[in-house]
Amino acid sequence: MSLVNYSSDSSSSSEADDHSSPPAKRVFRENVAELPLPIPTGLLETFKQKDLQDDSSKHGGRQRSFAHVKGNWATFVHVPCSDEFLSWLNPAMPKLFEYLEKRRGSKPFMSCARDGLHLSLSRVVPIQHHLITPLIKELTQKLETSQTFDCVVEKPRIYRNDDKSRSFLSLDVVQGLDKLKILLCAVDKVFVDFGLPKFYKEASFHVSVGWTLGELAPLSAKEEHDLISLLHLESSGGLPLTVHRVVCKTGNKLHNISLAT
Repeated sequence: MSLVNYSSDSSSSSEADDHSSPPAKRVFRENVAELPLPIPTGLLETFKQKDLQDDSSKHGGRQRSFAHVKGNWATFVHVPCSDEFLSWLNPAMPKLFEYLEKRRGSKPFMSCARDGLHLSLSRVVPIQHHLITPLIKELTQKLETSQTFDCVVEKPRIYRNDDKSRSFLSLDVVQGLDKLKILLCAVDKVFVDFGLPKFYKEASFHVSVGWTLGELAPLSAKEEHDLISLLHLESSGGLPLTVHRVVCKTGNKLHNISLAT
């Protein structure tokens, strides 16, 4: 009878395994310093913090209405002026500016058309990037049910910004005020919900056509009459402006909200 030696078989098997699979090498790291991987230059620049210095000389002397904070976007809501409105107004703008510059001895006027003529429905406010989408969604829900309507812009007036560093030649809305107030109330409600300031307490709906540095006094009755004459508005009864959409501008991006037709 043959005897089976299990210990011998086990030993042989173990030896065979040792020959076929060499033991794994041990790596000793006690005295090895681990060096961090280099960060790509492009990625490093993306997250690099920079001190942003405002240079008003690069913006015609304009100053920021609030300090720049990284991650915040300048945002405001407005009604854009139609192409028809612009085609009527644009030829007259140089005459308006020349008249005021000579009569007031003011610094040169700059056209607001470069930034897009509009009728404001909010202040310019800073908002964090992650709040832009929900803000647009809420504004759309509140405004898209409002009906398209017409208003009339006519009366010239001088406005000044909050710090009185600039003055604006503007045209006041004289018809359609009630419907504009409905849009304003909707915008104000959304802004309050997001912790943003409302529009000015004494809201005045107007389209600014040009600006100059410094604080100008209000227009006299003669100046107002002369500007209306230069615009040829005496017989036309004002410039018609159709309100069929509202725009929320965040940074350089425009978010269009169409009104119901």
